[in-house]
Amino acid sequence: MRMRFLLAVLLALPLPVAALAYTGTRVRCCSTDTPSPAAGSSDMSQCCEQEATAAAPTEKGKSVAPPTDPDRQIAFRVEGLTCPAVKGIGCGHMLRGVLESLDKIDGVGASSANYTGTMIRISMTCETDRDKVAEAVRRVLTEENRKVVLLAGDELKHALDREEWREAGRIGELSAIEFHTLALHWVKTFAKAEKLDKKTADELVEIAEQQWERISKEAKADGATQPEDWGKRVRASLPAFLERAKRVLTAEQVERLQRTPLVGPCRDGDCPEAPPAPPRAGKAP
Repeated sequence: MRMRFLLAVLLALPLPVAALAYTGTRVRCCSTDTPSPAAGSSDMSQCCEQEATAAAPTEKGKSVAPPTDPDRQIAFRVEGLTCPAVKGIGCGHMLRGVLESLDKIDGVGASSANYTGTMIRISMTCETDRDKVAEAVRRVLTEENRKVVLLAGDELKHALDREEWREAGRIGELSAIEFHTLALHWVKTFAKAEKLDKKTADELVEIAEQQWERISKEAKADGATQPEDWGKRVRASLPAFLERAKRVLTAEQVERLQRTPLVGPCRDGDCPEAPPAPPRAGKAP
């Protein structure tokens, strides 16, 4: 009975209104290559239908095209944004500033970086011009004399499909990996220089891992996970680590460890290497 009543109401409505009622879960967004099926729509002469969830507004109120739509994605290969102290990972501090600048560009719905900091991705808003956005993004990326290359064709598709992308709000995850890698390298390098036996060296590394687990839980609890937060947190935890290190090191060794800088310039390729990027969710490694 209820179904017959609803059907009667729809049939009584003008055709456009009935169509709207039937497809209320869908929205319309701009497209540069799809002609409009509605001849009477002068302000949206080109449009396509997308699921409402795919075009949900971002925090800035912009309607972003679906990430899987390559026509609304731009990606650049870029130099100069990798971590100078840890190989194989992007510098969270530099990337955060770059992404925040890119997000302010008209037509940019969201910008993101890959794990190694060698690629920048732009998800454009629906109502934008691809070439104009690409040129504005290029101007930002080429600051500081950075070299950039616009990706196209199969290279673009591969990057969109295979890379794990982080927006400005998540870029601190790279800094966490960076400082974790540095801390372990610091401890292991010291153990090697001091010629510690394996048992003592392993115990020292275990203390460092336990300390890292503690500060990671603290960071998650208080939400302080931006790039600058990790540096402050690691340095603030050093006194507690040195106190615990007294269980396995002599007083002289603890003093020498305290004088050893956590972060130093790379010499002769001795920079630590970040762990490999995890496989993208839903993709085979």
